[in-house]
Amino acid sequence: MRCLAVVVLASCAVVDSSGPAPEMCNGQPCPVSGPTPVTPPDPSVFDELDAGAMTVDVSGSASVAVDLHACKYERLHMWLGLGSAWFLVHPRSNRYCEMWLGGETENPNYDGSPAQYCLFDRSGTLLIAPKGGGPILMQNMPWCVPL
Repeated sequence: MRCLAVVVLASCAVVDSSGPAPEMCNGQPCPVSGPTPVTPPDPSVFDELDAGAMTVDVSGSASVAVDLHACKYERLHMWLGLGSAWFLVHPRSNRYCEMWLGGETENPNYDGSPAQYCLFDRSGTLLIAPKGGGPILMQNMPWCVPL
């Protein structure tokens, strides 16, 4: 089963076109898929990955395209109208791209912990359209599990 993932959640602005263009299939972003079931790694894995990732601010973007084929190791961060959201993208293997998601909505006590873990096949483009506060969770996706 293949589907295109578009996650809508609050904020508006101009799409950041400075990065590479997303992988396209017949003029549309390629659909995403992944293994099921997904079991997240031990939380210590996140701490190690997060420490080595370069943070890229994507605040103000109407949407963010994550090219799962390229699966560039980085931490995407955005300030939202009512908080923040972030996505740690990591090439787990030649076959899989993993994402850790976190953020907060007006929470001064937020400790930076991830809220969700996703594992995708390394093909397709994940489009994320932020709104309001964080974290931005991938809803109804069998390749994502809450932490």
